[in-house]
Amino acid sequence: MKAVNLSLTTSNGNIVSSGIASGSVEASSVNGNINIAASDLASATEDSVNGNLQLTVAAPLKAGTYSLNSVNGNQNIYISRNSNATLSASTVNGNVHVTNLPVNTLMSTSKELQGTVNGGGASILMKATNGNIFITGT
Repeated sequence: MKAVNLSLTTSNGNIVSSGIASGSVEASSVNGNINIAASDLASATEDSVNGNLQLTVAAPLKAGTYSLNSVNGNQNIYISRNSNATLSASTVNGNVHVTNLPVNTLMSTSKELQGTVNGGGASILMKATNGNIFITGT
């Protein structure tokens, strides 16, 4: 199976991409939501000024960087509970929520989380100015 490398950009509108089998994705939006779903990804970046971000990766993460950054909007990432990942999530005006993941917490407040899942590995970096961050294991 051939890896796909996507670069998606919009000023006003949503970005939705699903069915990606492998590769990397970079998506950015000024005014619009971004929703990327993949069975496996080597890396992903989602950036938005005004819009919600969602990233779903079915296969366990082992390496690579998965970055979500937003000014105004919530962020959701769905990863396998079997992933090896290092988490860094922070929001200025909102809260960080983790569900269904075995996180070894290094530092945690309602607005920030630093920790590892299954010993660490892939980098998950999430930053929001105005919005909540949700990290969910599947």
